Amino acid sequence: MTALLFRIVGFALLGTLFWPVSLFGQPLMPEHWEGMLTQTGSRDTFRLAIHLRQDGDLVTGQSVSTSPGKKSGRFSIAGRWDGQTLLIQEIEQLEPKDERWCLKYFTLRKSADPTAAWTLSGPWKAESCPSGMAALNPLGAELPVAPAAEAPFSMEGLWTGHLSQSDRDYGFYFEAGLEAEGKGTSSIVSESNGGQAFHSLTWTFSPADSILEFRESAVIRKTSANWKWCIKNAHLRLRREGSRYVMEGDWNGFIEGRTPANGPCAPGRLYLEKPVLAHADSVLVSTPLPADSLSGPARETKIERQIDVYRPDLKIKVWDNGTEDGDIISLFLNGKRIAHRFRITKGKASVQVKLQQEFNLLVLFAEDIGTIVPNTVAISIDDGVKEHILVLNADLTQNGAVLIRQFSVK
Repeated sequence: MTALLFRIVGFALLGTLFWPVSLFGQPLMPEHWEGMLTQTGSRDTFRLAIHLRQDGDLVTGQSVSTSPGKKSGRFSIAGRWDGQTLLIQEIEQLEPKDERWCLKYFTLRKSADPTAAWTLSGPWKAESCPSGMAALNPLGAELPVAPAAEAPFSMEGLWTGHLSQSDRDYGFYFEAGLEAEGKGTSSIVSESNGGQAFHSLTWTFSPADSILEFRESAVIRKTSANWKWCIKNAHLRLRREGSRYVMEGDWNGFIEGRTPANGPCAPGRLYLEKPVLAHADSVLVSTPLPADSLSGPARETKIERQIDVYRPDLKIKVWDNGTEDGDIISLFLNGKRIAHRFRITKGKASVQVKLQQEFNLLVLFAEDIGTIVPNTVAISIDDGVKEHILVLNADLTQNGAVLIRQFSVK
């Protein structure tokens, strides 16, 4: 296919990433990579995935591509890795059999920034096709040592995410505040009945296997007096994914007021994350909210999530993921109001924005908290390549926020 504009996407690859030094002197690189690709003459940003096998400084493997129309192509690849630069040529098109695609040649260099996560980026070209740029990050990399420019990593602090349960078709917003000496609290918000509850908990972390275990001990506060919550235990594995730390694993428990023997809860999965906020302080200082939004006591802004987007043009949607109770919110992007006094319902209200900088702060500001505290709002951030769905909390003392990093090829 001549001058093909195509979208590159990831595909399921099994295996564990290793980071040792090869017997031939070159450091072994991660096997599985995913990222993005641009092409001259196209406004789209595409996705890229590569699976590599290394033998000294030689690499072989496969790449997979999918067009905007969801047509997939798979290629065998070969190249060379010298510890800093990866040269890859797509040698043969394996799929599809009835359609010709461009065979690309990549020159990808490791980031020279010692504070950056593992990144390969650079130009690509192909005969009879417009050239472009590509960038890749390791897929599923284990937690690396925190770069020197970042604050030292600590398990303590706020972790936010979501919880599922095997007997329900809806989920729960969940956050855990881990404190010193293995103590803390958790908060859970139902997307259906139940409202919100707060639990006390204890936790331990094993650095040897990157496992955190926590055990809730009691419900200390809840918004629905008659709702019975699960008292949960969780077993979570820690890893790092680019600009965030992630903990994920199974949980089980028993119904409040009962015991594990006579009132077990249906188990489920728990996902929590904590952003790496190397640049967050400057973002917060440089983007205050407008003065007319700051009547009353000053509010702290809590950055609950950090996401990467591949295009500057975003569609942001907000809706009520729980019980409609009259919540009214405003949204601010880098200090500019982009949504004014939205009444949150089950219907999705949307606004389109264009990012002008690399790091961007989206703030949820509660104008009216309705009948159930706090404002818990589902937000979709869609860059046309990937849709991120998350939940933010806000009340009259604290704003919820997400840090949006615009990923670009240098």
